[in-house]
Amino acid sequence: MKKSVFVYMTIIFLLPLFAIGCKPPVNPVTDNINLDVCVYDSTCNDKMSLGHRGTGQYSYWATENTLAAYEYAWKMGADSIEIDARKTKDGALVIMHDGSVIRTAAGTGKIENMTLAEVKALKTRRINPDMPTQTIPTLRETLDYLKGKTLIDVDMKTDDMVSIIHEIADAGMLNAAYLAGIGSVAQAQMARSVNPSIALMPKISTLEEAEAFIDNCSPIAFFEIEYENAVPELVDYIHSRGVKIHINALNKYDLLGRAGFKTVFERGADIIQTDRLEVLVPYINSLENY
Repeated sequence: MKKSVFVYMTIIFLLPLFAIGCKPPVNPVTDNINLDVCVYDSTCNDKMSLGHRGTGQYSYWATENTLAAYEYAWKMGADSIEIDARKTKDGALVIMHDGSVIRTAAGTGKIENMTLAEVKALKTRRINPDMPTQTIPTLRETLDYLKGKTLIDVDMKTDDMVSIIHEIADAGMLNAAYLAGIGSVAQAQMARSVNPSIALMPKISTLEEAEAFIDNCSPIAFFEIEYENAVPELVDYIHSRGVKIHINALNKYDLLGRAGFKTVFERGADIIQTDRLEVLVPYINSLENY
């Protein structure tokens, strides 16, 4: 049974390459180029899409966490793009989900044991032959590339939150990039002590946690909530305080396509993180009353 499910999921996620070709579909690009457009506007009811690691972890359009993946995601109409920030041995911030480079780049070794020069010397692996040759980008290269294009969900894969915040500020992206992976009020307050303007997306599961963050750390850009924890009481409270909700559609709800996205939005999501922008963006565009 598990094998058949895996085969089915593989077919679903690789189907766009065979059905459409190697170029991703193009949609109108987002207007959400900063957090004031909708995220910090409590009257904005727009539904939004978030490209997981760019065009997705399955990398059939472009290798995850590359500039090509971010360009394709933007052209596909993503409102926000998720990136993963790590530190090299010599203190540089680069974009890589895994601790090791082996899965997505033609090399071996852990990022924390490599210098920036060693990381930049690697070429990324690719499925799509139409994707240009890519190297592993730095955080600054990514911020500069996406400036004025989309929002940026910065998933911290390092304990050095301070360096990430300074990089966001230096790039002039305080009103477009927001920190994911905030797990406590104390961590959020530490981030704000580094820069009071840094945007935050804490991950919560209870009403009490939401209240604590809102009382002590407002404004909050998004709350990240697991689907099963997005109960009406919590969703209604968050929305009543003018905060937007992020829920992942990864795997299960992605697999269901438009029906899955409908379910996640009905659960209370304002923004959905997906590996299937080619389905989610047209679905959002088809919705009425948003």
